Amino acid sequence: MAHQKPFQFKQFSLAHSRSAQKIGTDSVILGSWLKAEKADTILDVGSGCGLLAFMMAQKFPQAQVLGIEQDLASFEESLENCTSSPFKERVNFIQSDFTQWSSNRHFDLIVSNPPYFESGQNTNRPERDNARRQKSLSHTDLLKKMNQLLTGAGSIYLVLPPIEASNFIDLAKLEGLYLSRFCEVKSKADTPTKRCLFSLSRQARQTQNEELILYLEDGSRHPQHAKLTQDFYL
Repeated sequence: MAHQKPFQFKQFSLAHSRSAQKIGTDSVILGSWLKAEKADTILDVGSGCGLLAFMMAQKFPQAQVLGIEQDLASFEESLENCTSSPFKERVNFIQSDFTQWSSNRHFDLIVSNPPYFESGQNTNRPERDNARRQKSLSHTDLLKKMNQLLTGAGSIYLVLPPIEASNFIDLAKLEGLYLSRFCEVKSKADTPTKRCLFSLSRQARQTQNEELILYLEDGSRHPQHAKLTQDFYL
């Protein structure tokens, strides 16, 4: 398998050729869009090659960041990325099944680009199928575990396609977690919503609704997209 060149961001670069999930727009816009008043301890669930973990370390200079990843190749790649990272003193990774992981730590911010295709064709890459699909991690189990690990005033940030996001938000209410921010992401102004960025917390409050358009008609980045990601993309 040909190794892809490391992906260069403004403050760090990431190898991602062996990870189950390659670096993609979803995680970059999620990491760019999220806000937190207090984020001293941050957990990235399904951390892959480490992208969201490093984005969080850049965004919150005081934070200790922990990434948890089940896939061995992805985990190993994240460790290698960490050795060359300017944030290596504050970022750690562990390999574990998130739902089986026991920890007495609590986190101010939990972030995830979770598996989402509940059905569909298997590809010839089972590690990618698991990264993309809920087979190995049901959304109910994911929510329960996140809720256990969240501080009282903490927040959870995720990115999912619209139907899965809607179902996830309904499940969250049953766990006592409420929608606080919600953003519909469209590829272009006239296309249907492709992804939803959203945050959950224990405080029920008026939801802030937003829309993000990624590209102009000519395929270049929409000004909204460019402005949102300017701290990360070169």
